[in-house]
Amino acid sequence: MDIEAALVFFAATDLSVVERLGMAGFDAAELDDPKYRKAYKFAVQHATDHNEPSGANAMLSVCGLELDAPFYAGLSSAFVVQEVLKRRVYRRIAEVITQSTDKLHQNNPDAALELLREFTASEIGVTSGGIPSRLFSLGDSVKAAYLKVKDGYTGIPLPWPSMTDLTMGLWPSTATYFVARPGVGKTQVATLIARDAWRNGKRVLIVSPEMSKSEIAERFFIVQAGVSAGEIMRGKLNGFSEKRLFDTIKDLEDKDGIYVMDSTDDLTPNGMDAAIAAVKPDLVAIDSIYMIRVKGDKMERTMRAVDWIRQAAKRHQVPFVAFHQLSRQATKDKKQGGGYDTSAIALSDQLLWDAHAVFIMEQDTDMKADRRLKFHVGKLRRGSHDGTPLEVHWDFDNMKFDEISDDDPSLKKVKFNDDDYSAPF
Repeated sequence: MDIEAALVFFAATDLSVVERLGMAGFDAAELDDPKYRKAYKFAVQHATDHNEPSGANAMLSVCGLELDAPFYAGLSSAFVVQEVLKRRVYRRIAEVITQSTDKLHQNNPDAALELLREFTASEIGVTSGGIPSRLFSLGDSVKAAYLKVKDGYTGIPLPWPSMTDLTMGLWPSTATYFVARPGVGKTQVATLIARDAWRNGKRVLIVSPEMSKSEIAERFFIVQAGVSAGEIMRGKLNGFSEKRLFDTIKDLEDKDGIYVMDSTDDLTPNGMDAAIAAVKPDLVAIDSIYMIRVKGDKMERTMRAVDWIRQAAKRHQVPFVAFHQLSRQATKDKKQGGGYDTSAIALSDQLLWDAHAVFIMEQDTDMKADRRLKFHVGKLRRGSHDGTPLEVHWDFDNMKFDEISDDDPSLKKVKFNDDDYSAPF
């Protein structure tokens, strides 16, 4: 995202942007690109003279800039202002560090300390927190979001219709979490979500600190070919199934749309940010968050990883799905209809605060024998739920993971019917 282009777009269409940046003392000279400096100056002057935004058309006729409105439709003016002010602070910090270092090289630590004190007292408190937005200036964004849904917009669908209905799909800038005990199937859920998004024409980045790229690919091709996972692990596929697997691999070898990172890659926040910028995915899946390479013990790593996911989802304007563990002491809560209370999520506070939705996966011994799995709703930021878990088939021999339908044929839900899909190529 070009933050300077976004700034000019909102300065031309939202009067509050010019007002907020003016209150912060922001000047067009702080922009790098001359064409955006000129355009921002024009937007400010027009707002000052007419007390209304110039509009994107004026930017084209006066400044020669064609601003692509659909590109900025998913952004908010508050986010752009915040990013502009963050960049300003970053640059000012870099300048002060350089100046202080020069003073130290001159054997003048007192002068270096004074520079740091002046900056801390005068600049950080004013610019790093941004400028509050007028609530009444945000009405258009509320209206736009409503009309978007009214017109039928749904985020990226999930593999199970009821889950898509609950969440209205995976929306940009949101984080949805799946939590379960070890061995229940978190990585399989990540694979199913990635495959379903890909079959709907979306680009997906899978970040796998736990499993290798080859293991993730193996799981994908097993599902795509519809062959038995157990027979592949034992090298016991029959001739027909083996041919299906090999044909599937051959048919897809020149395709793209799903990308994978594992522990051999740079799984620091900076490394993943760079990968997202390069791939430009529509969806990012992370399995598992506590293994992302950030400093600290397990609790600190989880908190920092969740914080990065929240910021990255907004910064890149893409939805994230991420996977985490239930605590070993997880117990069912009768008040939740037999489901798991969110207190069962290991190190849960930060995750729950930031999550758009949380689903808790359950599979006891009987369910495992019956090849079934349940998803309990732990949190929904938008929408409501009556506490009834979503139950799905969980059959690795027949590759059957569809939602279990109600007895009433009118309520039957169908998913994972390959005849209804065509690959996005």
